[in-house]
Amino acid sequence: MPKVKLDEKNIRHCRCPQCPVQKNSACSAQKLADMKATANPETLPRENVPVVYCSVGKATCSDLDSQQACMCPTCLVWDEHDLQSMYYCTRGSADKIK
Repeated sequence: MPKVKLDEKNIRHCRCPQCPVQKNSACSAQKLADMKATANPETLPRENVPVVYCSVGKATCSDLDSQQACMCPTCLVWDEHDLQSMYYCTRGSADKIK
């Protein structure tokens, strides 16, 4: 599978913050607020980036709800990189999933 870059464009196009899987996650909400307060989120440690899981890999937040519907197929990042899998937040980055 392709490697997805953690860059400003992919962060901007990412749908993870709106995804039902992390919608009710207090942990993700806090990390998203912290990320938005950072001038250059690309420099944050990957475990503190609650977006572009197809790039950064599994979420470190334990309060995600993987029983909810995944939005990956509706995401520009997913489409632009011709990704095939879903639930990167719980399964890992696109280059790690077979």
